[in-house]
Formats: sequence, structure tokens, C-alpha cells
Amino acid sequence: MSKTTKKRSGKSLALSIIMISFVLVILALGVSFRKEILGAFGLDKSSQTMTQTIIDNKKFELLSAKATLYENFDEEITVGEGNTVNFLVFGMDRNARRENRYANFRPDTIILATVNMDDLSIKLLSLPRDTYVPIHGRNGKDKINACFYYGSIGKSDEDSFEGGIKCLMGTVSDLLGVPINYYAGVDMEGVTDIIDILGGVEVDVHTDVYIKENLLVKKGHQVLNGKQFLAYARSRNYAMGDIGRVDVQQKLLKALFKTVTSTSNITKLPKLVQQAFDMVITNITFEQATGLAFTLMDFSSTNIETDTLPGTFGNLNKISYWIINQSQLRSFAKKWYGVSLPVRTQDPTSDKLQKLTATPSSVSVSVGGTASVSLKGQHADGKDRKHSVSSCSFIVADPSIATVQGSEIVGLSPGSTTITFKKSGKSVTVSVSVY
Repeated sequence: MSKTTKKRSGKSLALSIIMISFVLVILALGVSFRKEILGAFGLDKSSQTMTQTIIDNKKFELLSAKATLYENFDEEITVGEGNTVNFLVFGMDRNARRENRYANFRPDTIILATVNMDDLSIKLLSLPRDTYVPIHGRNGKDKINACFYYGSIGKSDEDSFEGGIKCLMGTVSDLLGVPINYYAGVDMEGVTDIIDILGGVEVDVHTDVYIKENLLVKKGHQVLNGKQFLAYARSRNYAMGDIGRVDVQQKLLKALFKTVTSTSNITKLPKLVQQAFDMVITNITFEQATGLAFTLMDFSSTNIETDTLPGTFGNLNKISYWIINQSQLRSFAKKWYGVSLPVRTQDPTSDKLQKLTATPSSVSVSVGGTASVSLKGQHADGKDRKHSVSSCSFIVADPSIATVQGSEIVGLSPGSTTITFKKSGKSVTVSVSVY
């Protein structure tokens, strides 16, 4: 059962749950600085710089402004069992062709951030974009990043984004058995400007990163600019593909957290705020964001725990998916969220054809006449499927006696021969007698 309570979390909380770690902190601190903090520093909201001398001389005013915010903007937030709040954070691969159609957004990154208000810890669960899941409100399964499409069906353009959000939130909630309280969507193209405003982020890059065969980031410990940061975050050229990318994003999240929370960057916050408001879509109110801004001042990145939805790669109907390990997910959900998921049928990792059979296995046909056979395939997912003759290649032992035209066996001259049908590396042979 969910409940509503007034809790004070903080800037580092908001910071750490952002798409690649920072969107909410900028929202929270943005309101704070614009309404009170800049005034305490003797600056207005348009100011872009704050010298260290001003900061040192205005500590008392800063604390007073903090106290004012603490009382005036601490709005109630919804929490669940265990006094936790769940934020769904996702990035959108918007480009010029898609910018006016929310239904066509495909989240590159999906993170469920769970904040425990009691021990001030944060759990970040990455859900790979190719995860094969039941789509909320639909009968079938698909990739989790297709939720915006399904949520837009039957809705106008202006309502399609809200439909996509509801579908994505419902899908994640159904999957993990926890409520989703808030969301934040980020246009990832804006990340580059944020990183550049910060002066770059220090990262140990584990491998060379190429974009269209051009080396953009070299392996090694270095400070990445915005373009390099986003390229490293988006690259899938790893042995584990998208799962390797998830690991990189979790590393970048912590590096960015450390950079944003550095005291040297407090002077850059007004400019960060202005940039961030142009790239974030969220249902968190300004009052709620500000109420999250000043409690976890001493929060440490060691309190951030990261993991990835348990599973393995699979291929169904020639499409690559991340197939959830249902047994591991039940154990994971119990450990992380304290919920007991129902026992679910394990999805197969392959539907590859394992055996091909023909009915009947032998036919008789007159010269010029036709005969039909039915082909059935046994597949790795345990299902039997029909396969048309026309979808198979074939070899006729004696092509002067019979042949295949379309879906029919055709008799050419009296005699006996065999026809072998092949598909996906499997074959079956049919005996043919022509009279």
C-alpha cells in the first residue's frame, strides 16, 4: 500500500537519479537558486557567475536562504512501502525528423531510481532498451522501448506523449511489482552542452570509441567534453552490445555525480539550470524539486548502488532481445524492493527451427498433375509452426521426373524420385512417384 508523507531529501538525491545522473538536481537547485539563493548572494537570476569570494562571504545568507526554502518549498511527495520513492528516468533519441512526434521516441536509456528516505540510499536499475516484456495495456510482448508507440495508439499528437509515458511507467511497474511515482525524460542531445558548461567530466575510458570509423575518444583516463561524453555513453560497439553500454552509462553516472557535486561547480549552476530546463520533461513540481534540494547535503556516491535487469541475449523471429531471467528477477526484486513477484513462465531465448517434417512423406502424382505436402517445423521455443513449401529451397534428385512450382509438386514424366526441402539449415525429404 502506498502512502503520502512529507520528506526532505536533497540535491544529491535529485542529482543522482537523473538520466545519466543529473537532471533532477538541476531542476531542484534551479528553483532554489532562482528564487532565493541568488538573492542571498546579491545576484539576480540572470547572473552567470559567482566568485569564490562572494560565496565565502555569504555563507550565513546562504544558510538563511536554505532555511527559507526548507520551510516554503517542502511539498509532499508520494512514497511507497519501505519509505521509498521510485523515479523513472529515460533518455529520448529525438532528432529533426521526430521532434514533433513524441510517439516516435525510442528511449535509449531507461533507469528506475529508487530512493530510500530512511537510510538515504539510492538504487539505480538499468533496463536495457531491448528488454522483452509484456506491454502494459496490450496483449502481447515487445521491446520495452516500444512503449511510446503502443501508448500513442488511438491518441492525438498532443496526447501521444502522455500515453507513451503511462505505457512505459505501467510496463515497468508491472514488471518489477513496484509503483512508479515520478518520471523525468531527457533529450540526450542537450547533454553535450551540460558537460561543456561543467568543463568536462573526468572518466577512465576502457576502450577506444569510434563514430562512423572515426576515432572520437581514446582509451585511458581523461576529461571528456560533451561530444565525447555522449559518444561514450551511446556506443554499443562492445562485446556485450547494449549491456556493455549499460555498464558504461552506470560508470558515467557516478563520474558525473562527482563532477556536479564538486564545490567548484556551484558558480556554474545558474547556467546549468537554464540549459537543463530546455531538455527535461517531468511530472515533478518545482515545489517538490526544491523540497528535495537541501537535505542530502552530505550524501556520498558510495550510497549509490547500480545493477542491470537480469537476463541474457535472445533472438526471436529474427529480432534481438534482452530476455529476462525470471527466476533471477524474482530473487532480485525480493532483495532490492522487498516484493514477491509471481512465478512467471520463462521466455525462450530462441525460436530457431530444430526439425522439419513433411505430411505426407510420399506422394503419387500423374504426369502434368500436382500434389501438395504440408511442412511443419519444431522450434527451440517448444512451438510447432507451419512452413510453406514456397518459403523453402528444394533439390530434386531427378528433375526430369518432377519439380516444384509455387507450393505444388508437379509431375513431369513417369518414374520415381525424391525432393528435399530445406529451410534454416534443416531439411526433409519427400518421395515422389509419377504415373
